Amino acid sequence: MFGFSVAAEQLELAESDRFALQFVAAYGLGCALALAGGQIDRNTVHLSRRQREAVAWASEGLTTDEIAERLNVSIHTADMHMRAVRAKLGVANTVHAVAEALRLGLIS
Repeated sequence: MFGFSVAAEQLELAESDRFALQFVAAYGLGCALALAGGQIDRNTVHLSRRQREAVAWASEGLTTDEIAERLNVSIHTADMHMRAVRAKLGVANTVHAVAEALRLGLIS
């Protein structure tokens, strides 16, 4: 079992701080599952070059629109790359995809 909790007298976080905590929780969950033997490993996941580039840009905080601009592709194509990354990593959102990609060493 894995839990993540944050407590304070008054917990009013900026959106960027909430994303940071979400990232830490997702990364920790991935590590806990790996230790328990219930998580994918690097050898079972293959991301294409464009998928690795897309998730690397996402790790820098870029939106799908900004990723599309950096990759010189349509927004639909950038979104397709990120959906494929999430599916291959078995995660539900981009923050968790970034955490898993970093944990697995797929991006640095």
